[in-house]
Amino acid sequence: SLALCYATAFLGVFINEFVRKQGGPKFIKDFLRYLRVVVIIFIHVIVLVGYIFAYRFVKSDLQPVLTAALGIVTFISRRILLVQTSTFPIEVAMLISGFWVQNIDDMFQVVAFKSIKKPITYAYIFIVNFSMNLAFLLFLTPQWFKIRFFLRGCLRLRCLRAEDKKLMAPVDETDQPDERGYGTNRGGYIRRQIRFLIWRLFSQCTAMIFYLDMSNILRFGKNKQYYPFGTEPIIERTDDDDYYMSDYNYQNSMIYCSANLLIILADIAISFLLIRFLLNRAYRNLKTVQI
Repeated sequence: SLALCYATAFLGVFINEFVRKQGGPKFIKDFLRYLRVVVIIFIHVIVLVGYIFAYRFVKSDLQPVLTAALGIVTFISRRILLVQTSTFPIEVAMLISGFWVQNIDDMFQVVAFKSIKKPITYAYIFIVNFSMNLAFLLFLTPQWFKIRFFLRGCLRLRCLRAEDKKLMAPVDETDQPDERGYGTNRGGYIRRQIRFLIWRLFSQCTAMIFYLDMSNILRFGKNKQYYPFGTEPIIERTDDDDYYMSDYNYQNSMIYCSANLLIILADIAISFLLIRFLLNRAYRNLKTVQI
């Protein structure tokens, strides 16, 4: 049904735009380029659906592992989308690869809270997500850029031979507003990572708020019997006692989301101050180029 929705929506958009802009090779090329992006996001959503099912049926000890694996999948999807959106306007490209994928990931994570079996799992999830947030901050340091530069050279088998080291381009410290951080320009890379960090923290914040609001509606609303968040199912289930969320598990999820929301807000404030005062040049450029 999700694939049918995607196909119907894009067929309608294609026909409308084709008629309005009178078609042409350039329109077809641009539309196919964006269609590739949507297909990648659609595949990512399918993976996330599998994540929801796996989260419900695996043992509680493996649930944090799934969260870490999801972070790796999101990283890979982001890298693929960075390549596919390289010809898009920089603001749109950063929004798609930096916010769209991350926010879908975070929303699916909170939906899976219903399946958490042990309270300690929330602590593991927090450690995984906090570690990734910290890694995004470390990506902004000059030391990491040097490590990244060295690793990229090793992967290309250039820094393994002395005669090939001369072929490696030096680190570019100039300001290039249109640079997207793919090459050796440090300013472009720092701006890209700042965008990713900002979008990631904002996405996590909205996901926590979404769960705090959504779960209350599904658990206590008039249609609560139709959702697993409720405690009064319309059909009694005897073969799956943990399908519906108990009061104890729901309380744990609300405590985690409330506490995590405060921590994320603190992360946003601290990250802004660090960027504002320690990376002032990149901060000024971002204000010009836009986040």
